[in-house]
Amino acid sequence: MGCFDVAMRQTAHSITKTRGSKEGFMASDDLLADLPFRRVREQSLWIGTTERPLFARLTVPASDSSRGGVLLSTSIFRDARASRRALRLLAATLADDGFIVLRFDQFGVGDSSGDLNDDEFLDVWKEQIGQGVELLRSLGAESVSAVGFRLGATILAAASIERSLDLTSVVLWDPCESGRSYLREMNAFETLRRASHDTTSTIATSEFVLNDQASEVIRSLSLLEATSKQLAPQVLIITRDDRPVSTRMKSHFDDDSVEWAETSEQSKVLEVELPSSVLPMVAISQIRQWIGSSLAPISPLRLIDAKTTATIGRGEGPMSIRETVLTVAPRGIFAIVCEPVEGASGPWIVMVPGINEDHVGPARSWVNMSRRWASYGLRCVRFDFEGLGESAWLPAESDRKQAAKAQLESIRSVVMAVSVDDPSNTVFVGLCTGAQKSLESAVRLASRGVCTINPQVGRSIQQATDRMVTGNAGIFTSVMTRMKKYVERHEWMGQIVWQAARVFFPSAYSLKVRKDLADNGTEMLLIVSPDDFNPFPHVPIVRSLDKRRLITTALCRIEIVPGLDHDFFNIAGRTRATEILDAYVHEKFVTTTS
Repeated sequence: MGCFDVAMRQTAHSITKTRGSKEGFMASDDLLADLPFRRVREQSLWIGTTERPLFARLTVPASDSSRGGVLLSTSIFRDARASRRALRLLAATLADDGFIVLRFDQFGVGDSSGDLNDDEFLDVWKEQIGQGVELLRSLGAESVSAVGFRLGATILAAASIERSLDLTSVVLWDPCESGRSYLREMNAFETLRRASHDTTSTIATSEFVLNDQASEVIRSLSLLEATSKQLAPQVLIITRDDRPVSTRMKSHFDDDSVEWAETSEQSKVLEVELPSSVLPMVAISQIRQWIGSSLAPISPLRLIDAKTTATIGRGEGPMSIRETVLTVAPRGIFAIVCEPVEGASGPWIVMVPGINEDHVGPARSWVNMSRRWASYGLRCVRFDFEGLGESAWLPAESDRKQAAKAQLESIRSVVMAVSVDDPSNTVFVGLCTGAQKSLESAVRLASRGVCTINPQVGRSIQQATDRMVTGNAGIFTSVMTRMKKYVERHEWMGQIVWQAARVFFPSAYSLKVRKDLADNGTEMLLIVSPDDFNPFPHVPIVRSLDKRRLITTALCRIEIVPGLDHDFFNIAGRTRATEILDAYVHEKFVTTTS
């Protein structure tokens, strides 16, 4: 079940109005029932400077006029991934109401250039807010509002101190009072994650690790350094109902121009993995009404020729690299090609995301690896499956069988878009469920290579259950469908069933897959967590069931990495797995010249 399906099946949580709130802040039934993507235009582009390009998405009305512009200031790290769908829906909803909406990845985050080892990243963060506002005005927006999400709200406040943004209204959505509080919350979340991974190391499962200097720079950010007047004449602050707002923050924004509201939706957006997350429909509806209540003159919409290619700079290797944004027809698949500016050689590297990830990858790994390999001459493409990330959304009625088929077709469409002359001149790189799809696609296309991290090499309950649920076994299929829905509603039951059933169900990584790949001459790297291929390592008979499939041969290299967890969060395991993958790609596919 995808994020969209979960969101549509949840009862909307109300937002509590507090002092000074406007009337009529309710979830719109129209918004819940009728998503606006078919009525707006979405466009990928690069903004910022030539030295530090930023990846952005522009969402505009279908008409040739606008009611104004809205800048969405996004958060960083895990927040950015978890909120992508929510902010994309907000952008489309506002564009459907007649607004030009711009959102972008912060410098050093997502697909934007750079990293947080850059000494000037905070200055760039503040500058890019002003650049975004200027871009919206250049498109014909006579008035511009802004929405800051989490640390993005704090960055927006910092930018408003540096220069007058002349915003009509501002929404601070679950704002971080300071960079210090943001890092404290991130550390608390990592503590819970460490507990679930049964480790006591202080950084063992931190998905994003900052050096001391970057941490100090982020700690220096403070929402309270900006006054409400510096932000905008009208300010709406939406806070979580399960976390207290500090007395200092309440006192700082105790102003007639500031209105407050509470939401109960944030935990289901930020604190769960993507398949279980819920779209914050009520908060989106409230922001829509708040922004829309500002009277602004209708003005002509002036579209520009979007810059779809940017030179990212020189990577670790000897070559400068560039990235080009693609929309793969007819399925509307979002993709980014990363390649050397000149001198490309070798196969195409196709980065296949997992169900919990978008094209950026965990800890930004897909972005970093593709840029590194491109700097050594390889051409890489990373993309989002339909219904995820920036790709076209699937209809609400799509089931797992349709989605699984669409994923394989998405991979084929991406390959045909970049390597139409020779689809077999590809190497698939996948993590978790993306690894499973990589194996299947490598067999179908007789690919040159496939590199997988944590494919389901043990018992595959999901694959077996899908076959039973989507089969034609009459009453048995009906019973299995009901059981599956019950397990999805009760996570604890799902964990019990998952561990027990893996012993009895067949493996997703079968000997037949291995034989088919070998018959095609496909080079294969399999990186596995010890816990992933065997849920019961202390039971000899169970351990022996998987052993014969994990033997290195001339075409198949097996690497079992201690400390590697299934979710790719453990730093030591992730670093080791990345080093093995990188060395393998260089050995097998990077030419001597590059």
